[in-house]
Amino acid sequence: MNTLAYRPSGLLHWLAPKLNMQSSALLACVGTEVRSLTAWKALKAASMISVAKFIRVTAHQRTRHDQKAADMYNARVQELTAAHGNPNDITELQLLVRFGDIVSFADEFLDGVGQSVAIDISALPKRFFFPIVRRVLDRQPPIATVVALYTRPAQYPSGPLAEDPEEWDHLPLFAGNAGYKQDSPESLVIGVGFEPLGLQAHVEQGDLPVRLLLPFPAPARAYRRSWELARLLQKNRRTEHVRLYRTDPFDPSDTFDRLISLTSGGQRRTLLAPYGPKPMSLGMALFARLTETPVYYTQPIVYRPDYSEGVAQSDGHPTTLMYVLRLAGRDLYALPS
Repeated sequence: MNTLAYRPSGLLHWLAPKLNMQSSALLACVGTEVRSLTAWKALKAASMISVAKFIRVTAHQRTRHDQKAADMYNARVQELTAAHGNPNDITELQLLVRFGDIVSFADEFLDGVGQSVAIDISALPKRFFFPIVRRVLDRQPPIATVVALYTRPAQYPSGPLAEDPEEWDHLPLFAGNAGYKQDSPESLVIGVGFEPLGLQAHVEQGDLPVRLLLPFPAPARAYRRSWELARLLQKNRRTEHVRLYRTDPFDPSDTFDRLISLTSGGQRRTLLAPYGPKPMSLGMALFARLTETPVYYTQPIVYRPDYSEGVAQSDGHPTTLMYVLRLAGRDLYALPS
């Protein structure tokens, strides 16, 4: 069974001009992180977008980070305005807003778009970008070209990036279908990130074989943090019940193909837990959409405002990666026939 496919991806400044993406609609998140506006500024400077809508994800409750978060967010709004963006294009949604409100926002955005859509997942929590990606790809009539964008930060600060996780629950629109729930899953596949967020207890209490997707290659500091979490998750499970697979942290295609391999082309039941880098999580979302695989997460209530620092650079350009999900009506992420 051949699971390999060519799925165009690369740096935004190199790939976007090759895709004829003029008059695209962009959905992004204005966050506290510097990288949250990087992709928008690049596309706007290249006159590639006709519509841009932004989400501001606000805290569910008051935290010790409120003042710093407000100051950093205001700096992003000033940056948006200085680059001739419109603050009125920003919609505020609480982190733990109802599932239906996220879906409604995505649908309203899609009502005003043409045949090319870009989704910037850089600053969007997984609770938001999973259902948004699904609604965009499920839109009828289909949108011809869909791409995802991800800007790499210069680095992550030391210490916890998020805390106070919610209970283990499925992400919006990713509960799996009724037929799936009747069959017992054969494994739990975890994208390994930096923070345990209550995941260790769930893994230790469960009896499913665990498959860990370890981000590699990765910067040494990031790799050490992910490896420590992987080691923690393996600590109290028998060796034969936990297997580790190195997976490219910045290539959703690699994650998607790994899941195809681990599930015999989507035939074997599994559960997914996206705790790793967002491009890996995007690969999980694309696989789960096609197979109706349940996706579970322990959503943190508190995020550091300085979740990441700066913007990585490549050859004098911001390291914003573009992933083509659909091109000229053809879905590039599909199950093997």
